[in-house]
Amino acid sequence: MAGRGNSYGVKAIKKWMKGDAAGTRYGAECDIYHCFEELDPPYVIQALKRLFKDRETLWLCDALMEYGVLIGAFFSAWFLHLVLQPLDLMIHQREYGVSHYLRQMDNFTIFASSKRKLRKLIRDIQAWLADVGLKLKDNWQVFRIGFTPRVEKAREHLPEVKRRRRRPRIPSALGYRFGHGYTILRKHNLFRLKQTLHLYYYRRDRNRVISFKRASGLISRLGQLRKCDCQRILERYYQPKTMFDLKKVVRKECRRLQKLYPPYQAA
Repeated sequence: MAGRGNSYGVKAIKKWMKGDAAGTRYGAECDIYHCFEELDPPYVIQALKRLFKDRETLWLCDALMEYGVLIGAFFSAWFLHLVLQPLDLMIHQREYGVSHYLRQMDNFTIFASSKRKLRKLIRDIQAWLADVGLKLKDNWQVFRIGFTPRVEKAREHLPEVKRRRRRPRIPSALGYRFGHGYTILRKHNLFRLKQTLHLYYYRRDRNRVISFKRASGLISRLGQLRKCDCQRILERYYQPKTMFDLKKVVRKECRRLQKLYPPYQAA
């Protein structure tokens, strides 16, 4: 859906974490096991029949899924969202006490003010998914996000081992980790960014050719820093004029391709 991509989700979670400390006291993260591989076409057709009555449309959708719901196909995401739409409505029911909820394909990020209700919700999600032939991964988690001053004071009397095990956690979604008032990159994304920057500076300092693929990929990774707190990352690993030099490589390649394949001009 237009306007509901990664940027929309990042802005939404930032807003929730900054403006609703009580509603984001506890969080849950879960993921569907082999979502597209385990999704059977009969369940998709059953969901499509709620919207479409035309037999030719249903036949076409069935023909698209001749070999299953393919990973990477443009229609697979539509079919998945349609099947999981009743689950989204169920999660928003008042009995679960969910204050905020975000789903990116098969990844769920849920916030609430009660850990007990979140555990009940996870059990009901597992039961709902079992009815459509899906299941959650076993690594689902329900955790506390940060500590209130009262709880922090009570933790002072705990042994060091228990305090270390009961450290506050922050949710991880959409390539970032979100705290109350701050946002940082995930460890994996940060590691890949550092590695890519190191390889680029290594090749640049030895006057080696910087390929279009390497330059465009690094520009994309640097673009992730615009949505998080990145001052320390820029001070440690980023050198001045890096983005300018990368854009020169991309611009040169785009001009070369335009000469080889000139754009279509209407008469």
